[in-house]
Amino acid sequence: MELIRSEGLAMTSIIKLDIPGKPYAKSRPRTFMRGGRSITVSTPKGKQKDYQNNIISHADEAYYKIRLNRPEWLSGPIGMEAYFFFKADGKKHKIGDMHTYRPDWDNLVKQKDAIYKSKLMDSDDCQIVYECGAKLYGAKDRTIFILRPIAYYKEIISMINLL
Repeated sequence: MELIRSEGLAMTSIIKLDIPGKPYAKSRPRTFMRGGRSITVSTPKGKQKDYQNNIISHADEAYYKIRLNRPEWLSGPIGMEAYFFFKADGKKHKIGDMHTYRPDWDNLVKQKDAIYKSKLMDSDDCQIVYECGAKLYGAKDRTIFILRPIAYYKEIISMINLL
């Protein structure tokens, strides 16, 4: 976890969560029938649960580092970047190449829900108003979540409004 000072935003804090380990996609809830009733089970198990717990522990660590000096922007609209790195094998896939295989990016990014289970955020994902990211090959398996005040993305959002 890093707190980075951004010069363009009047020295506003930026929170970067760097989570080691292979990224795992969030699985879909499983529904089955028991006694004529539909039961939905969405509890993650195994490696996916470990990955989710790892995200929560990193987000809690970030919370404890900033709890006495918590930025106000964490209570308002937030932009989030999510980068998922898979270890490059050096032959077929090189560092920096795009990862175009499973798991899907949209299922990977659903793991951001683990951040809301931590103490870092005030509420659920309704605070996230801008989101971007990528799946890439890197030197090692890891996930990076970057949380920034929405003011950082104002120029991008204004360009989209012109379309």
